[in-house]
Amino acid sequence: MTDQLVGNAVVSPYKELMSFEYLYAFKGTSRSKVSKIIEENGGLPSKAVTSAEGFFPDKDKQNEVIDYVRSRLGNFSILVDGTPQFPDGLRGQKNPLPIFYYRGDISLTESRCVSVVDTRHPDERGAKAAKRLTSALARRGITVVMGLAAGIDTIVARTALDLDGHVVGVIGTPIHRYYPKENHSLQDLVATKGLLISQVPIYRYDHQPFKTQRYYFPERNITMAALSEATVIVEAGETSGTRTQAKACIDQHKKLILLPEVAENTTWGKKFLDEGAVEAHSVADVLSIIGA
Repeated sequence: MTDQLVGNAVVSPYKELMSFEYLYAFKGTSRSKVSKIIEENGGLPSKAVTSAEGFFPDKDKQNEVIDYVRSRLGNFSILVDGTPQFPDGLRGQKNPLPIFYYRGDISLTESRCVSVVDTRHPDERGAKAAKRLTSALARRGITVVMGLAAGIDTIVARTALDLDGHVVGVIGTPIHRYYPKENHSLQDLVATKGLLISQVPIYRYDHQPFKTQRYYFPERNITMAALSEATVIVEAGETSGTRTQAKACIDQHKKLILLPEVAENTTWGKKFLDEGAVEAHSVADVLSIIGA
């Protein structure tokens, strides 16, 4: 990992990565806590570690984290906040993190990006709508952002790739892991032909209880909203995790577009319409709303 220029200072991505991973290794740490302590200490994980540890650093724990993460380096890169290529949108999300892991074409974060979101268990109507919308966006050179989960995410990714469209996959697991497992080849294809992004710490994820790992998926949706100028929600139920991305869009002043299945048949969809979301009845409506 080559040094990166942050402001007028040269920083080591390797050092910042290990510091970031170590902050997440503290007992009881959460994204909000990590974000807060880094923000309060100059915006760099290495400075935050010095402050958090005080005069008595836990060198054994630090070495354990470094050895664990170092053994998994090799096929991904990281970007540190403050460098020219760090996406501006990520700074506007709730509890922003100063680092993300990626594979692929980082320049896609500077392109026009639109998230297409739906349920993991779509009906035939929802699947067709997602395909039509994705095809229209891809043919216009708009980068399609998806979460690479089962269901619609998979359909959206394959549809865009089949058209040689631009794709960004944002995952809720560490950059070197695959979920669901059946999307292993698809995730690698997105990383090869597009861009794959994660903000999930490697050491913490692998050392926390399995049931708590699911909390990274809502955080993934917040990142998707931050990277995109608009989010289109095709289909989702009353308890869908998609609500997290919808709220993030409103909070970040991004365009939130709801198809009728959501806008008219869910209480939360109706609520977001009152807060600034827009209902779209066709692909043409979506393209008009985003100015394509």
